[in-house]
Amino acid sequence: GSLTVAKTQAIIALRLEKAQADLATNAANYAASNKTTLAGTSQWSDYSGVSDPINDVEAGKEAVRKQIGRRPNTGVMGPAVLAKLKQHPKILDRIKYTGRDVATLELLASLFGLQRLQCGEAVYDTSPAGAAPAFADVWGKSFVLGYTETGSQADQGLPTYGYTYRLGGYPIVEQPYYDRNTKSWVYPVTDEVAPVIAGASAGYLLGGVVA
Repeated sequence: GSLTVAKTQAIIALRLEKAQADLATNAANYAASNKTTLAGTSQWSDYSGVSDPINDVEAGKEAVRKQIGRRPNTGVMGPAVLAKLKQHPKILDRIKYTGRDVATLELLASLFGLQRLQCGEAVYDTSPAGAAPAFADVWGKSFVLGYTETGSQADQGLPTYGYTYRLGGYPIVEQPYYDRNTKSWVYPVTDEVAPVIAGASAGYLLGGVVA
């Protein structure tokens, strides 16, 4: 029973993350000053010498600072982006002085000057109904920057990038019951959540950062 409920909640969590990613990686949600799309040799997957992830992230942070007076402190990317960052010559050149040979999320956060850096590992099925599954990364090939505050500071009117609102009293896990029509046990789980971009000027979207 508890395993069934956990699986259901995991599905709900995936749907929420997909909704968050769809919002955060949609260029239409950002002003021209708060987004850029990389192409060709500028993409972080091109190691020929032109692409520069640290400079690109710094430019995004500066664009946000000019509007809200604070630099982004949080970054989110997909696994395809992380894989290319770990092997990028300019990243490896920076970390060689740290005595580390692997660019962990923690180390990358330090290089980018971010308090938090996350990799959204989730995938979703893009295939039409009835077809064989075809999975894609929820966070795609984007790198999202945002200035976010939680707790007391979030209540002081400081600009912040996004929130996920949950109605009070949710999620609700009800008592399981047996459905005679389907000859199955039913484990009702209900959640009411909605992600929003509260202040797009506090965020910056780097799109198409890898090929």
